[in-house]
Amino acid sequence: MKLLLLTLLTFIPWASPSLMELAQDAFAKKEFRKAGKMYEAIGEKWPELRYPAGYNAAVCHLKIDSLQPSMAIFAGLSRATNVEIKSRALNNRAVYLAKEKKIGEAMELLKQALREYPENDLARYNLEILRKPPPNPPPPPPDPEQENQKQKQKQNKPSKPKPTEQLGNRSEEAVVSLQEAEKLLEEMNRREEQFLQQLRKKVKGKSERDGKPNW
Repeated sequence: MKLLLLTLLTFIPWASPSLMELAQDAFAKKEFRKAGKMYEAIGEKWPELRYPAGYNAAVCHLKIDSLQPSMAIFAGLSRATNVEIKSRALNNRAVYLAKEKKIGEAMELLKQALREYPENDLARYNLEILRKPPPNPPPPPPDPEQENQKQKQKQNKPSKPKPTEQLGNRSEEAVVSLQEAEKLLEEMNRREEQFLQQLRKKVKGKSERDGKPNW
């Protein structure tokens, strides 16, 4: 499962120009620890910016794999008046829970994120990913010991003749040899000659009794 952790880089539209520029510059240079401290300082100095500044600080914590402080800040953003900030924070908390295999809790946070801010496409994407059933795991590789036992059983088991071989054997038993065929043919010729001789005798005897020639 692939989930995205970060949604935007900054929420603060204005603040002390110098401090804001320094924080953004540090973030661009990937000096996340330094940028996080600057965003925290902005939230403390301007209370009206504590939520967007806190979000950016939490993002910086994520960048340096400081998960616990980041999740604590995101949890505090549930009181943010800006619904987009609240929704993005809920999404990032859900990602953390999903990585901890707490899928049910993660899905509930993503649903809440979409209720707060339906335009949060990332939360919708993550929710769809979590809803998909996991792919079927590949079958385990065969146990070499079991495979060896199966091969031995096949070798020790007497082989039965194949159906084609059985049919072939039966057909061969029914075949007449050449010598037997010649004997049968001679016998048939002999019987035919006997039959013809008997037939000639009957016809000749009848002709003599009738006094007529036999043609």
